[in-house]
Amino acid sequence: MADESLDDKLKEAEIAKLKQETALIRKQVNAKWYTGKSLAKFSAFVLTAVALYSVLDTVLFKDIREHDSRLIKLQAEVARGALDSLNRAKERITTTIDSLVLNGAGFTGLDNPAVFDSALKQYRMIKKQGYFDSRLNKTAKGRKNDFDVRDNDGDSVIYDTATKLTWQGGNQFSARTWEDAKAYVDTLIYAGFEDWRLPSLEEAMSLMEPSANEKGLYIDVRFNDTPWIWTADQYDASYAWVVYFNIGYCSY
Repeated sequence: MADESLDDKLKEAEIAKLKQETALIRKQVNAKWYTGKSLAKFSAFVLTAVALYSVLDTVLFKDIREHDSRLIKLQAEVARGALDSLNRAKERITTTIDSLVLNGAGFTGLDNPAVFDSALKQYRMIKKQGYFDSRLNKTAKGRKNDFDVRDNDGDSVIYDTATKLTWQGGNQFSARTWEDAKAYVDTLIYAGFEDWRLPSLEEAMSLMEPSANEKGLYIDVRFNDTPWIWTADQYDASYAWVVYFNIGYCSY
């Protein structure tokens, strides 16, 4: 009887242990299944959220961005338009003031658009460069030149190191008409140079001095008796700009 009771107890212990192991296995299986299911649900939620954001971004946010972009472009266009209008108004005011100066200085023919445009352009050039002109820029000090008289092939030239321009020295030809002056320089061979030309008004005005020399000319004395010179600037085929060193201004 004692042996049978011991065997029964051993059997019962083994059965209990087996039940515990079986329960543990089931618990682990259930836990793994539960975890996998939760991960699948979470992944599905994330994918759903991403899809929803994509839809919102495409439908709603895209429209918002496009609206903002159009608004920014519209604001930029309005700003440019306002700035352009302001610049045009400023130019009209400046042109009106400049035209009064030109009229007051005695310029004629300003009702001709070609004449007015040319006069306005040259007046603004004179003011910008600070050239002296007894009518248009009386208080200017003129260009600071640095002249050097040189002898080339027996001919005198005046080189300005400030502007890098070479001027004809000696007794210069005084043409009565622009056509004569143009024909003269086109064929001139002087001081070893064959590429002589008429100066632009800006170049010629760089010679204008703010006060007259002992000969009464507004030009450096090294230029001898040069009362005036033609320039290459024209406003039409009949009229060209002239620099008058005997009276200290330019005209046409």
